[in-house]
This record gives sequence, C-alpha cells and structure tokens, in this order.
Amino acid sequence: MSERRRRDSRRGSSILELALCIPLLVLLSGGVFTYGYSFLVYHGLQQAVRGGARYGSVADFDGPGGTDYLAAVRNVTVYGKVSPDQQDEPILPGLTLDHVEILVLVDSTGLPLEIRVAIVNYSLDAVWQTMRFNDKPRSTFPYQGQLI
Repeated sequence: MSERRRRDSRRGSSILELALCIPLLVLLSGGVFTYGYSFLVYHGLQQAVRGGARYGSVADFDGPGGTDYLAAVRNVTVYGKVSPDQQDEPILPGLTLDHVEILVLVDSTGLPLEIRVAIVNYSLDAVWQTMRFNDKPRSTFPYQGQLI
C-alpha cells in the first residue's frame, strides 16, 4: 500500500517540471533563431557588398562624379543587376539604395585606384531586438576598369 502512495505522489511532478522548463526552452529557441537569422542576413549583406564592389572594380568609370557608375554599383549591390526593373525586389528585405555607401579613391589624374562599398544604417528586426549595421559589411577592390 505504501508503494502505491509513493507512485501517486510523484504523478504530477513531471507536468510541473515540464511547465517550469517550457519558458526556458522557448527563450533558448528564440535566441538561437535570432542568432541564426542575423548571421543569414549578414552573410547576404556580405555577398551583396562583394558583388557590388567586384562589379565596380571592372566597370567603366565615367569621369569625376561618376553618377552613372555609382548608380550602377548601387543597383548591383541592392538588386544584383545593373538596371533593375520596377518589379525587381532587393536581395534582402528592407535593403534600399540609400543603404549603400560607395567610396572611390582616385589618383591626381582622376583615375580610380580602388572602390570601397559598405552598408550603412541598415536595420534588422529580429525576434527580440533590432540590430543596426553601420559601415559593415564593407568590401574594397582595386580598380581594374577603364576611364571613359
């Protein structure tokens, strides 16, 4: 009889343990998701910046100011192509042309030496927090194109 009482007294303990562990597991799962998602987005930003800088390093430079050149590099960084259509979506959600900063280092004759592309003021809304990427990621390539 005492054996049965002991078994009955332990009956609800597993439900109580589960109720105490579930919030911890939810928090842990949310943290893992946030961490993984932020790495996924950062990797996408790195690929976009490298693609834009790589394109800019071989594209024809259209003189001081280079408005067509800069617009093309921005488009490649955000959309993955030089001249996007109206229905084209950015590579990453929330990424706009304003988030792309381009710095072209030129010599005394106006010929580009290198191009640096970076992401500025990009916000990532994760599960429990908002992360801001400012001047990261960035990529620099030596210029190998032509001056037109």
